[in-house]
Amino acid sequence: MRKKITRLIVLAVDWDGTLFDSLFFYYEVLINVYEHFGKKPPSLRKYKNGVGGGVLNFYKKNGLKKIPEKELKTIGNSLEKKLWKKAKPFYNSKVFLSICHNLGIKIMIVSNNEKRVIKKRVKELGWNRFIADVIGTPDKEKSLRDIRKELTPEKLFFIDDALHGIRAGKNAGFTTIGIATGWTSKKILEGAAPDFLAGSLQDALFYILKNRVN
Repeated sequence: MRKKITRLIVLAVDWDGTLFDSLFFYYEVLINVYEHFGKKPPSLRKYKNGVGGGVLNFYKKNGLKKIPEKELKTIGNSLEKKLWKKAKPFYNSKVFLSICHNLGIKIMIVSNNEKRVIKKRVKELGWNRFIADVIGTPDKEKSLRDIRKELTPEKLFFIDDALHGIRAGKNAGFTTIGIATGWTSKKILEGAAPDFLAGSLQDALFYILKNRVN
């Protein structure tokens, strides 16, 4: 059995595409939104490559410019609630969180999603005992900087599957792990120059175990 660490180590983790396999769920929501307005939905590839700036911006740039933002948001939220159960965590997410938690690592979810939505799902999955906090934010870099300032940990890791997330982590002074299980391929993630590029949460775990002590 591994000996627990005594120093404060923080692991910030993105939600969608990192712990949660939600790509096809969100794409199904998008398809339904376009069909609701009688429009042909963009391809999955176009959605993956273009949604990084936010789904409302994506709608505006791809055929739904004339639809009021409030209406798009209302319909999108309604469809998300209706289809939410189709999104599932990755098969090894719970094991990954459990091992990190048992090592004494402080785990925080930092996501662009709403805090209340993530907290509800975390509770449903029985992950409360693993997660120290959930932060829903439009500005990951600011939130990560706040974590660093408030907790002053000796080691910080941040895992994300998107370019903007990795860049936010690097700018905030975290050791970044790009993970190619969600919305972005390894080849594209290389463009953000993460400290480590993982193909799975298992890869990310091995890197954390190896590098948690300076």
